[in-house]
Amino acid sequence: MKMSKKSKIVIYILLGLVAIYFLAPFIYMLFSAFKTEGEAIAYPPKLLPAEWHFENFINAWKSQPFGTYLWNSILVTVLTTVGQVLSCSLVAYGFARFNFKGKNILFMILLSTMMIPWDVTMIPQYMEFNLFGWINTLKPLIVPAWFGSAYYVFLMRQFLMGIPKDFEEAARIDGANQFQIYWKIFMPIMKPSLILVGVLNMLTVWNDYLGPLIFLQDRSKYTLALGLAQFKGVHTMQIIPMRELKNTVEIERRCAEENGPVFVTKNGYGRLVVMDIDYYERTMQEMEEAKLILEGLDDVEAGRTVDGPTAMAELREKYGL
Repeated sequence: MKMSKKSKIVIYILLGLVAIYFLAPFIYMLFSAFKTEGEAIAYPPKLLPAEWHFENFINAWKSQPFGTYLWNSILVTVLTTVGQVLSCSLVAYGFARFNFKGKNILFMILLSTMMIPWDVTMIPQYMEFNLFGWINTLKPLIVPAWFGSAYYVFLMRQFLMGIPKDFEEAARIDGANQFQIYWKIFMPIMKPSLILVGVLNMLTVWNDYLGPLIFLQDRSKYTLALGLAQFKGVHTMQIIPMRELKNTVEIERRCAEENGPVFVTKNGYGRLVVMDIDYYERTMQEMEEAKLILEGLDDVEAGRTVDGPTAMAELREKYGL
């Protein structure tokens, strides 16, 4: 049944609205990248920045050695992918095309290792790599990939089981040995499964955070996932509840530490945030001093800029600080 023009228009409009709904967070994130940190956490939020700060990207790139992180991630991803493709295809070829005693039992043992979570083997692996002297190197992230993965072996073995034996029999008649049959006959046929294994492994290794966190200590060895996590941690506000501050003198010192303006807003926990804008931007990267979070002041007007003494006077008068 052919759809009418009006029906197509209605469907396209609905699909466009759904697409906008799902793209809205990414659009807001994109525009927030050009804002100051004060604008990014302001409440109520605004879509467009008051002033476009294109230098944010340059400052973010220079704040961490992202070039080193990127190179380490590329190196680990490429080497592990090559190792998985070669080792898994070779093991899968042996299980699929050879008949030997105990083959099925060995294959079941191999598959059973998929039920063992990495959390169980994490400590033994660390002890083993520490014995080898590999801690704080990229070897623990690369070398195990060259011994294959049970899941990838299973995928390739199932693919090879569907290939007729006519190919290898014809190759044997032409004088090819087993390795030549594997490399020149089956490897080209296995391209779809090889690409699948390569893509899955690249996604897994590129996004791996726990492995580098356990085995790497020096920042020069960090992968991009670990470097981004550190970058995010440096630029996350440290929360100090008001009850942890010693007295109101300390609160007033924090609010009026400088004579410049302070920004009053709320964080994601609904707590009021009082900070000096210039001081906040200047010390956030180094985290020299935490910013003040006042708990339980949800009814104080947020999203405005006032001077420190005025903000403290309002809080004193309203809550008897």
